[in-house]
Amino acid sequence: AFREVGQGDSELVEFPAGGGQAGGVQLLIDGGPPNGRALQELGRILSPTDRYLDLVLMTHPQEDHFGGFIELMKRYEVGAFLWSGRPGETDAYRELARVLNDRKVRQVVVGAGDRIRVGEHVARVLAPTHTLLTSQELNDTSVVLHVALAGVSALFTGDAGPAVEQMLASAGIDPVDILKVGHHGSR
Repeated sequence: AFREVGQGDSELVEFPAGGGQAGGVQLLIDGGPPNGRALQELGRILSPTDRYLDLVLMTHPQEDHFGGFIELMKRYEVGAFLWSGRPGETDAYRELARVLNDRKVRQVVVGAGDRIRVGEHVARVLAPTHTLLTSQELNDTSVVLHVALAGVSALFTGDAGPAVEQMLASAGIDPVDILKVGHHGSR
């Protein structure tokens, strides 16, 4: 589900439970800017008593993608925080890092070739590669995630720019039903 968070990105993927288990696994991709909208949107989807998110993924450390995580982390328990390992350089990023440490949230670095397995479902991390992770262009460090559920596939691209798009095209990716266009559809 794509969340309306203003000028920024936030998507919630819900993996169904497998093997007769109750409940599924929730993956929140990005948290939008620091305007409180990500919290409001989660409040519309989740039960008022549900204050737990299984996985939270920051595609890259720009405030329009992680700013909403700061308040969210203070109000929700998070099973694991996934990110590329490329730190941000802003005060807002330092605040996010402080909150993650204070709340003792498990942090997992992901990159090209990694997989997130939930029961029989697998989300594949297509980027960043080691080369992209060192790019001066922070957008090129975005985590790109391919998710396939219930016969529908989606590609979440963060703010991936032309260098990432060319790398993905050269590598050859399967067609997808849903494309979260990189960098909000800008040139």
